[in-house]
Amino acid sequence: FLTGVRLVEVTEITNSSGMVRIAAHVIAKIAGRIALSVPGVIGMDSDLSDTISQAIGVECTNGVHVSVNEAGASINLYILVKHGVRIPDLALTVQHKVKEEVHKETNVPVETVNIYVQGIIFDNEKAGDNVGR
Repeated sequence: FLTGVRLVEVTEITNSSGMVRIAAHVIAKIAGRIALSVPGVIGMDSDLSDTISQAIGVECTNGVHVSVNEAGASINLYILVKHGVRIPDLALTVQHKVKEEVHKETNVPVETVNIYVQGIIFDNEKAGDNVGR
């Protein structure tokens, strides 16, 4: 067991042209960008998710955890939502869009997309005001 060393998870895709290696943090950046493009998602809660990631050794980028195994990627998104949005509908939309787009952009199968709503942002707040509460 190595203390203070973070192992970077990588997935390998082999096709007739050769091999492609994609690091988990690249998948995390793509997933975060896609989640933020969904209307109603105001931001990502990076404080809590980064703390959890460090404790369990999972790759994390700005409120997105990604772990990769031979079956594909598992993605956890820690999001902040706009007040008045129906959360179950928003979560289903984010799950579907992230799963579809990450697979389309990387050719990595996505096993799961878990959504954790970390806060609701009212019109008079900024996303950074609610992080960590």
